[in-house]
Amino acid sequence: YGGVVPRLEPRPQQIALLQETDSVNTVMVNAHHVSQFLNRGVDGDDLATNTIITTTFKDDQLEYWFPDRVLAVAKEFSADAVVPCDRPAYRGDAKSFRRETVKNYAADIADETPRFRKAGIDVIPLVKGETPYERRLCYDVFRDYNITQIADYCGQFFTYGYRFPALLDRVHTIALEYEPED
Repeated sequence: YGGVVPRLEPRPQQIALLQETDSVNTVMVNAHHVSQFLNRGVDGDDLATNTIITTTFKDDQLEYWFPDRVLAVAKEFSADAVVPCDRPAYRGDAKSFRRETVKNYAADIADETPRFRKAGIDVIPLVKGETPYERRLCYDVFRDYNITQIADYCGQFFTYGYRFPALLDRVHTIALEYEPED
């Protein structure tokens, strides 16, 4: 699943373009878009690529995406992998609040990873946290569950300008701290 993974929307043009090319081997689909794909008669198997369901979308929608719902949607879509359990945690949050959010996220990953794996769905968790301590809360769970593929949300590096050097610094920091395989 590595490298650049395009996010696919349930638009007929995007689906057709994906089906016409053989250069894309993995796509990501927002969990809240799955029903629109299914209504068009398209599931993960129809896309002829690896499919990753993600919960990385607007914070106000996250409260409706509890783990049982994400698991059911991922199964119904025949997803290969999932980026589950996202929780908003921002640099500007109070340190104690952010730390508690990351702790809860790590606990969710610990609880849900076995359930997704039992369903044959790989888990690609997000690295959460602004400090080494916060990220270590995630890394500890990743090690406990032998998770070698991880993700990092990076939209904030491009929402308000082009901040690729800052993204590269973040990726290098994570690689040095955790040393993931992929």
